Amino acid sequence: MSRACLRAGAKDWGRPGNRAAPFLLSDQSATLIGMRKRFALIALLLAACGEDRPPAPTEAENRQLDEAEAMLNEAGNEQAR
Repeated sequence: MSRACLRAGAKDWGRPGNRAAPFLLSDQSATLIGMRKRFALIALLLAACGEDRPPAPTEAENRQLDEAEAMLNEAGNEQAR
């Protein structure tokens, strides 16, 4: 056996060693469950990040906004004439 084969982890018959073992597992259900858990965690974190909304305006604030909108509409109508 050559030194290159020994360094690469090859056996006498020329096949690679256990380098590919994680991809050739016969029982991949543990890996699949782990990936599902990670995906669910990331999805929940992303969904929680989108809830940064300001509170709804109170009735007094709503009246002020309506008055300001009416004033702007009147000013726009006067300029259009």
